[in-house]
Amino acid sequence: MAIPRASSKRDISVLSSTREEAIDASGPRGVPQEEDADALDAADLLRELKGLRSEVATLRREQRDQLKQLSKDVRTVQERQEQDRELSNGVSLFPEQKASVRDLKHEREMLAIQLDTACKKLGLERELLESESKMLQRERELLVSEKEQARKLRDIAFKETIMYGLLAVALIGAVIARVTTGTP
Repeated sequence: MAIPRASSKRDISVLSSTREEAIDASGPRGVPQEEDADALDAADLLRELKGLRSEVATLRREQRDQLKQLSKDVRTVQERQEQDRELSNGVSLFPEQKASVRDLKHEREMLAIQLDTACKKLGLERELLESESKMLQRERELLVSEKEQARKLRDIAFKETIMYGLLAVALIGAVIARVTTGTP
């Protein structure tokens, strides 16, 4: 009688009980029969299978433990790398300080942008002031030249007035001389 192979735990328990029954039915233990040999082979296979299963479970546990340890090691290495980066950047390791440093960096970037914008505006305003200054300088020069021309015109007008006054006095003197002398 051949003993079927076990395909599940339930079948294994059936096989082990079948082996014991086969051994009991065979008679004395010292004289195994062909069926007893098959039952013994099945029992040996069962023991090997149980041993293999326990080895597989042990290997799985060891592998799981190794994976856990590896993930811890990876996290530790990542944390150390982050700490090294932070230390090289002068950043503290406390979370609240990290947040404040991030805020300060952001604020510094915003201030740099505002400063750059203000410098550009100041540059434009400086250029405008320089052009206005040049225009005012030209207007001043024009006013000075107009003032100089007005002074020259006044001097000319004064000289003309004096000349016309002297000419009028001379004419009046000539008329008086003619009238007094009687010449036409």
